Amino acid sequence: MVVQVPAPSGSRVWTSWQILRDPFAYWERARARYGDTFWLETFNGRIFCTGDPALVAEIFKADTTQVRPFRPEAFAPLLGRHSVLMLAGSAHREQRRLLSPPFARGRARVFGDVFLDVARTHLARWPDDGTIRSADELLSISLEIIVRAVFGILDPAEVTRWTHEVREMVAAIDPSFLFFPAMQRLPIGPWPRFLARRDRLDASIYAEIRRRRATGQRGDDVLSLLLDAKHEDASPMADEEIRDELVTLLFAGHETTQIAMAWLLYHLARTPEAMAAVRAEIDGGDGSAEALVRAPYLDAAWSEALRMTPIVPDMLRMTTADLQVGPHLLPTGTNLAFVAAMVHTRPDLYPDPSVFRPERFLGHTFGPHEYLPFGGGVRRCLGAHFSSVEGRVVVGAILRAFDVTSLREEQPARRNATMGVRHGVPLRVRRR
Repeated sequence: MVVQVPAPSGSRVWTSWQILRDPFAYWERARARYGDTFWLETFNGRIFCTGDPALVAEIFKADTTQVRPFRPEAFAPLLGRHSVLMLAGSAHREQRRLLSPPFARGRARVFGDVFLDVARTHLARWPDDGTIRSADELLSISLEIIVRAVFGILDPAEVTRWTHEVREMVAAIDPSFLFFPAMQRLPIGPWPRFLARRDRLDASIYAEIRRRRATGQRGDDVLSLLLDAKHEDASPMADEEIRDELVTLLFAGHETTQIAMAWLLYHLARTPEAMAAVRAEIDGGDGSAEALVRAPYLDAAWSEALRMTPIVPDMLRMTTADLQVGPHLLPTGTNLAFVAAMVHTRPDLYPDPSVFRPERFLGHTFGPHEYLPFGGGVRRCLGAHFSSVEGRVVVGAILRAFDVTSLREEQPARRNATMGVRHGVPLRVRRR
């Protein structure tokens, strides 16, 4: 029997709208009224929600036979039915095994020079003394990085074409048809516009897969590794499988990192002591990707930015077997959410949680149930280390090249499944 926890009453649609519009404010209000753990009635069903690290740890112990993605059908038209984010059970384990080599920790370091080269190319075009909307600039950098890392494309014209197609597809994603799947049946509006742009990108991806298979061209890029990957029965990945994983990487791999970098620049620009510590650290090195990755205060600042504003503030699952979560027995078919936005703002874990304080992460390691910007358990983001290395290299390159000044306060804003920056983090930049 499920141990009784608070179950707020009220409109399911209104609750869903509040979470969709401003999840950080909603989760703060809900915890103040109901505690760390409660049930919510939402448009997509009843959800067991928790920001209790002890219960989050229990959820993370669940294996692929006990939990699966929440409403994968809503995201399947975007990511595809073979995407590792859509699968459960043995299929999820197998697809995750195939994807692990491209994102092994050592390979992120291999891409470090690519990150730095792309960043420096873009920074050369920034004004010597002027204003930028840093989220837009970082999107361009992150898009080129993911295109080069995924496809190994170096030709500038081809890089431009691919980044344009990815940007157009992502821009067409509307949170309304992700959170309210019934809108995917409408013949007009954002859904058909998205389908047209998705199909255009798909055509390019399938053409590249066929070309690579025909020519045997291989490199250090993700596509090359997937073309050579073998299932446990020694069969190669099918074109549709590769397409689905590439779209997943293109979608999830650039936008989340771009947003995190924008928040890091924002917080550093508004915290002079932290900026001075980062600047002293990176100026003391040789500016190489390796030196930036090894900079401990920069690493701590990256972690602190993701703590304060996790890109995905709440992550949902559905139980596929009875699951014991602390004193709560969740029957098969229960929707559950572990809420990073609540865990990351606990004063017992993070004193003065609204203050940007990278020192929290110096000499102290938080458990995976206490710090979870990339999820956790068997479904933790495969690209977490890749994203972290990219973010530190790019932001480090920016701060070696420019002095930056914040021009206005920033707020989170819904993009699609992720939370972005409402005003784009405008900055005054002056070349050093």
